[in-house]
Amino acid sequence: MSQQTQFENTCQQLVGKTLCKVEYEEIAYDQSNQITPVQPYYTTHIDQVHSLDYAVWLHTTQQDKIEITWDASFYPYGIGVKINQAPSTNDSQKWEVSAHQLWKGCLHDTIQQVNLIWEQVSGITYPQTLIITFANEQQILIGAAQFLNKYDQKVFGMSDNLIVTNDVARAKAIGIV
Repeated sequence: MSQQTQFENTCQQLVGKTLCKVEYEEIAYDQSNQITPVQPYYTTHIDQVHSLDYAVWLHTTQQDKIEITWDASFYPYGIGVKINQAPSTNDSQKWEVSAHQLWKGCLHDTIQQVNLIWEQVSGITYPQTLIITFANEQQILIGAAQFLNKYDQKVFGMSDNLIVTNDVARAKAIGIV
């Protein structure tokens, strides 16, 4: 079985899970090992678009912990998905974002479908964006990308950063789909 097929199969394991909590994780870059900043900084200049430098954690009513991050499994940097594995880092801070408007429509709903958008660079195919569709037809799109400058309207892919939105039109406009 190819690496791509294995990854697709891992992502399909999300189907049927019911979301009960969402956290964002940021790496601590402070040299003294202090977690900084204490206040979250994931909001962007575009409404309903979040930017974070490490991971989204989805917690399910089935007791699953799903870590969605950027990683280098295929090519630096694409989407990575781990289910019920040890955290990739311990030097981080998490913020619960379940009540945020971006996630509210998905909370306590069941994942109905998971799709991946694959990109190709230098002859290598890698997962760029994960699209999660819930039973109520709400969608969450998570792409390995970032805004290079504070007020950019488009993102740059292949980044050690995640862009998260629940708006397909915005995802298209900024370039994660």
